[in-house]
Amino acid sequence: MDFDWDCIVVGAGPAGLSAALMLGRARRRVLVLDSGKPRNFAAHAMHGVLGHDGLDPAALRARGAEELSRYGIAVRGAEVDAARPIDGGVELDGETARTLILATGLLDVTPAIDGFDAIYGTSAHTCPYCDGWEHRDERIAVLATVAGFAVHLGRLLRQWSGDVAVLTDGGPGVDAADEESLAAIGVPVVREPVTRFVERDGRLTAIELATRSSSTPGSSRAPCSPRGSAARWTSAAS
Repeated sequence: MDFDWDCIVVGAGPAGLSAALMLGRARRRVLVLDSGKPRNFAAHAMHGVLGHDGLDPAALRARGAEELSRYGIAVRGAEVDAARPIDGGVELDGETARTLILATGLLDVTPAIDGFDAIYGTSAHTCPYCDGWEHRDERIAVLATVAGFAVHLGRLLRQWSGDVAVLTDGGPGVDAADEESLAAIGVPVVREPVTRFVERDGRLTAIELATRSSSTPGSSRAPCSPRGSAARWTSAAS
């Protein structure tokens, strides 16, 4: 059977673009399909990537697509939700290929709390290694509703700041033993539901709780949370 392509790559993030680049250099016929909705859409800069620290993630993707073009590989916009196996290969989005690479990555689940979207990517983040340096020595809060993550991130973020608090948003993410272990390193646990993230020009200024006003000492400027299905963290300048 004749195929349109040797390989179709779904996903034009760093992984998908890298795979396509090497296949192109091996003189394979490659098509890259991408939805244009990257996981880090809210990030303004990427960090910890040697040679690209501080680069806009969109610029890295654009640079990758330009490099692919040197080998005759195009990145096509497409929402791929299904693929069909055919004799010796696969068919999707009206194209056939001998092989398929799924490089779609992950999606974060952000909290459905008023004000979160306005601060995501500026004061609310999912990865302290990616964005912790920019919030060093600020007030940091971890939004953790799943057991285990509160203690892990509560301890981890003390590396960047001495002022860290864990918010459970009314959930069961922190038991008595967890709370005691966090208290031992100076990380308080706030169990009230979070009702709103207060921001100014995209920067978190306060967190409002169901049982406390945002002006209440101890809650007025505790940072917020990012999009991750288990735990999120954010920062507010003191």
